[in-house]
Amino acid sequence: MFSIPLKNNSREIDVVVTRSLLALAGIAAFVYRAGNYVAVNLIVGSVLLASAFLVDYLFNKLKVKKMVLLAVTAVMLFISTHSVGFGLVLLLVAITSSLLDKKPFIIVDESGVSIQRALGIKNYPWEQFNNIILKDNLLTLDFKNNQLLQLEPGSTATINEQSFNAFCRKYLIA
Repeated sequence: MFSIPLKNNSREIDVVVTRSLLALAGIAAFVYRAGNYVAVNLIVGSVLLASAFLVDYLFNKLKVKKMVLLAVTAVMLFISTHSVGFGLVLLLVAITSSLLDKKPFIIVDESGVSIQRALGIKNYPWEQFNNIILKDNLLTLDFKNNQLLQLEPGSTATINEQSFNAFCRKYLIA
């Protein structure tokens, strides 16, 4: 049995999701004005749009946590729009994206191949594969239905290529 952690791209996805949420919050601050506080709306909208462009810098250089940034964004959005709903929706989307962030991995055993991703585990029996090979830190799953899936093992994965490929050949031939 082989358990292979896959390269986790969740950090890049977090940047895109957070950038989108900040941009939407900035636009909402411009559009949905509460009372005669136009200056507050313009300042909050400008700060949120500017921070949408600086998300990568905020995460990587300043080490700001995603949930902290989005909580501050929700408060700023409430201040500018006087709407609790906007902030709650923003936080709900942020919490949902955090809950879906699972470390992807693949398990290869006697029963077949199991791939865990954000939305669950998908099991594939050996009969569905033409070939499975690990070469040059790239795992290739060649399905009989002409589907090809290439996965990159994570940096912590230490797998002997020869023994893995021999294990897979044994079950693919049988």
